[in-house]
Amino acid sequence: MIGTGFNYSILASGSSGNCFYLETDKKKILVD
Repeated sequence: MIGTGFNYSILASGSSGNCFYLETDKKKILVD
């Protein structure tokens, strides 16, 4: 896809799980 980019950030990582944030041009997703 032309012009589509994304950013992501790992917010927390540990033995109990991970949390990260994913952002595209059209969507913003927080995964816990």
